[in-house]
Amino acid sequence: MLFRSLVGRYSWSLSPGTTASLRVMNHWLDFGRPDKRDVVLFKSGAELYSRLTEECGISARADYRNEDDTRFGTTRGFQINSELKYTFRQMNISTGVEVNMLNRRSDEIDGSYIYIKLKRFF
Repeated sequence: MLFRSLVGRYSWSLSPGTTASLRVMNHWLDFGRPDKRDVVLFKSGAELYSRLTEECGISARADYRNEDDTRFGTTRGFQINSELKYTFRQMNISTGVEVNMLNRRSDEIDGSYIYIKLKRFF
């Protein structure tokens, strides 16, 4: 597999606990044998993060996705995510919602996910 990538990101502080960022990325993937396929993925998006307390933060992100895959065709659309995260020592507890509004092969692939995630790290 051959992977090439070009990524740009700009972040700025809106207040001591709040940051905003914009990003643009383009990926080129070339899968070799035995399953030859090429993928070109362009994503751009914006994110807003705010630290509510020392342990708690909230974020919201919106991305535009444009993907051309020689096997699965084109996928275009938006992905929106919002998350609340609480960190205590070596543990994260997150809850959020993810909304996908994508079109692939002229079919709409819409989905909404509500999740709770517990992550312990050492």
